[in-house]
Amino acid sequence: MSQTRYEYYESLKLGANNLRKEYDINLPRILPSEIKKIMKSEGIKEINYWKDFSDLRGAYIIDDGIPHVVVNKNLRRDQKTFTLAHELKHHLFDRNLGSLYCTNRNINEQIEIGAEVFAAELLFPDQLYLYHLNEMGVTRNNFQPAHLVLLKNATDTTLSYPGLAKKAEFLQIAEKGSLSKINWDKLQIEILGKPFYRKTA
Repeated sequence: MSQTRYEYYESLKLGANNLRKEYDINLPRILPSEIKKIMKSEGIKEINYWKDFSDLRGAYIIDDGIPHVVVNKNLRRDQKTFTLAHELKHHLFDRNLGSLYCTNRNINEQIEIGAEVFAAELLFPDQLYLYHLNEMGVTRNNFQPAHLVLLKNATDTTLSYPGLAKKAEFLQIAEKGSLSKINWDKLQIEILGKPFYRKTA
């Protein structure tokens, strides 16, 4: 019997949590260097950063049977971490499909959504996410977008604001679509002030 989409995504979440246990990851802060160590341990030969990309975020490439990962060098830290985790999913679950190129054109395909689900769960599992919001006293009844700014600041998670927003909507903490048009950088400055590097620029 084939899996439903829901079952497929849930199996990927389970895989992400099992990987966290295997590598003793307990916090919602995972840096690119940590993902790269896992990738090497799991058999990915090389991880390269290229800057000559247009709409390509990353790629999982098998060359003569040897797996490689390429990531857009122009991505910010959080996007870079997420893309590495995304490509790790392809290595762990999709290597039988051969090379895979992750662009903005195929982002809505099931295999790509699955990689997004896996990456989001690896970086900040749903249960850990809910735990931290609960510690902040956040509920569905009092949730505000500002809570995600405070959550990211408190945990220094490498899951981006759009990623945190998707989780809030998926877990029904926020109404679906209610966070899609928020300027997170602006909101962060309103709540926390300008980052130090901007003050000294």
